[in-house]
Parts: sequence; structure tokens; C-alpha cells
Amino acid sequence: DRGVFLIAGLKLPNGQGMVKVWNMQTGQVQELPGHVGEVYALAAGNGMLFSGAQDKTIRVHTFNQADNSFAFSAALTAHTKSVHVLVVSGDLLFSGGGEGNIIMWSLQSGQALQSLPAHTEHVMQLVYWENHLLSCGLDGELKVWGASAAGQLELKMTWPDLNNSSPFKQQSSSGREIVPFLTMSGCADANSKPMLLLASCDSKVQCLDLQPTLQPRGEMYFPRDVSVRAMTFGPSGFFFTGDTSGELKVWKWG
Repeated sequence: DRGVFLIAGLKLPNGQGMVKVWNMQTGQVQELPGHVGEVYALAAGNGMLFSGAQDKTIRVHTFNQADNSFAFSAALTAHTKSVHVLVVSGDLLFSGGGEGNIIMWSLQSGQALQSLPAHTEHVMQLVYWENHLLSCGLDGELKVWGASAAGQLELKMTWPDLNNSSPFKQQSSSGREIVPFLTMSGCADANSKPMLLLASCDSKVQCLDLQPTLQPRGEMYFPRDVSVRAMTFGPSGFFFTGDTSGELKVWKWG
């Protein structure tokens, strides 16, 4: 039994980054130093804990069941800017960075299997769903990736920006007006139908059917100066949003 853990990424007063682990069953607290600057991303899978940070690295800690703790095992270095998001699926780790790249890693070898220029700005969030990887970024694009016959990620579709009247639009290098996306999360609605919630900097969360066509289902609006930066889902149809006003909101599908 590995226990139930609460894990947080911290930036210390001296500028160093740390991952702190609380065992909620035993009360044991463990500090995992090693990063420099902000720790932006955390993920766990296959008995390993991954952290991505401002220092462009991903640090890997392996769980030791004998003493119920994590031990540093590797540092993964392929990003050229800060690591913003990590997602584990099976024996693969996907990471998104500030340079706009998505990197696919093997958890068996620790090697980068593929690095692709997915976005022209920061990759803000990744969601893995039914053999597809979804990514969103500050370039205002949501992209759906699938595996090729050779096992490499390839682009299946790019979801367009529908916020044509947004006052938060920016001009891309191609002349297209964009609304930066901040985060997203997959969930199921009251009828157990898969959905994607996509938050942008124009105080809006868009609800999309989590299907290849990503058909819009509706929108949630926040005050004009408030943006949702974090979303997660709980049991019984509840989901939670954290925004720039400092509020945590609890929602339930009707």
C-alpha cells in the first residue's frame, strides 16, 4: 500500500524550487529539493513522481515501498524553457513547455521519444483521452494529437478560436486574432457524456463535447477581470474552479 499523498510544488525564499509530499495516512512529510525557481507541474504514475519547473527540467522521484518515501532517480532535460504541464499515460510521459513544444518520454528508458513544435506560445495544459492527446496554449489554439502507425504523435485537428468579440484578443504573427487559453480539463456531464472545459483569458470557460469534432455545448462567464487558472473534477458530478480573484468555486452539473 503506497498510501494517500498530498503533493505540492513550492518556490522557497532563496529562489530554489521544492516538491513537498504529505502522507495523509501516516502524517509523514518529505521534502524533495533540486529545482531552481517555480515548480509549475506535477504528475504521478508507475510508482514515480514527476515535477516540472522554471529551470527547464523534469525531475523524477521513485517510490520506495520499504520506507514509504520517494527517492530522486533522474533529471529529464530537453525543454529550452520552463516546463508547464506533465501528463502520464501508461508507460509514457508527456510534457509541455514555455517554448511551445510537447515532448513524449519513455518511462522505461527515460529517453525523449519525440519532440514536436506544437504551439507558438506556452503550452498551458495537456489532457489525455482515448488514445488522443489534447493541448492548449497561449497562442489561442486547442489541438488534438493522435498516434501514427510508427507510434509518433501527429496532428489530427486544430480547434478554432470562436471568441470573435473578445476584448482580450492579441494579434498573431500570421495576422489572426487570438484569445490565449489558460487551462482545460476533461470530465463527464450529468449523463456521463465526456466533455472538455476550456478556460481563456477573456473570463470565459467553454464547454465542448469531447469528441473529434469538439462541438460547443455552452459557456460559463466570470467577471471581466477574472480568469480561471485551475480546474479539476470530483465524484457525483461535482467540479471545481480556481480563479485569479482567489476564489475556489464548486459546481455541479444540473
